[in-house]
Amino acid sequence: MKTLTKTMAVAVVLAMSGAAQAVVIFDTGFAATPLGGWFGQKITMPAGSSYGTLVFGIASQGGYGTANGSLWLLDQEYLGTPAGLSAATPGYMAEASSPVGHEWAFSPSVNLAPSTAYWFYNDTSSSWGDGASASSVGGSEYRLSGPNFYVPYGGVYAMDFKLTGEEPIPEPATLSLVAMGALGMLMRRRRK
Repeated sequence: MKTLTKTMAVAVVLAMSGAAQAVVIFDTGFAATPLGGWFGQKITMPAGSSYGTLVFGIASQGGYGTANGSLWLLDQEYLGTPAGLSAATPGYMAEASSPVGHEWAFSPSVNLAPSTAYWFYNDTSSSWGDGASASSVGGSEYRLSGPNFYVPYGGVYAMDFKLTGEEPIPEPATLSLVAMGALGMLMRRRRK
């Protein structure tokens, strides 16, 4: 019985010490067509898990693009101007500012739910490209048209980007409850 208890204790400690690893949610590759300017991108998250600690990176022909300004995350379509993006924008979820190279990093507290549509919009001209299929990410790109308003661009293409995130790790209290339940079941079984 002591061996069983020690084994369960080690399993709980190992489970609680696990660190979240960033996983690739979408990676559309490098652009067939180099572009630039303001962009938007609709995505539909895959079924399964939610993701946090999000990093959105842009690509251009043969390499990474250049990220400028802020990247805005919304839970609904936005057809306004880049200058109109703010925390008061309907559907606002988060802003990632101060990009590094080709990437914007969102606050770790921002989470995307499975099987849900989201929109990313850039408020400053950046270098990027497109060529990926819109169906590969569950949504098309948006570009500026007319007096600088975002519009869906044909529904065929997605911009070239990479979105990574971390799946949430159960908190230690949850893991402890699961371990205690398993231990109780093992002790009950052993008594029989």
